Amino acid sequence: MVVLPRLAAVVGADGTIAGFTILAEWRDRGRAAPKDRDFALGLGPVVVTADELVPDGLGVEVRVAGEERRNGSFDGFDWSRAHELAVEGTVLRPGDLLGSPALAPVAIPAGSEVEVEVDRIGVLAQRLEGD
Repeated sequence: MVVLPRLAAVVGADGTIAGFTILAEWRDRGRAAPKDRDFALGLGPVVVTADELVPDGLGVEVRVAGEERRNGSFDGFDWSRAHELAVEGTVLRPGDLLGSPALAPVAIPAGSEVEVEVDRIGVLAQRLEGD
């Protein structure tokens, strides 16, 4: 399995971007697309409101069993344009998510504890169960 760290914008009651949180997209490299994405999404640990957070440039670190495996930042994604595109012919409802592009995937061995930490949002911790 691999995890792809992303940011997620959370749609608010008025249909605009109300906040941001961590999104961990899990994929099974052993399956062909699109079935490789049929597993899980991790969200959290909190939603930080859009008025309290500028998402561009936020640092991200992925740790597996406490060891750093990826370090980078979310740079240059146009959230306004993504929102405009998302609402074309679609009604966004409160709680809907818009996902950023992912950082490079990180391979995760079964049984590992995975932490995705994003500046000013916190740490999303998950455990990959299995063989």
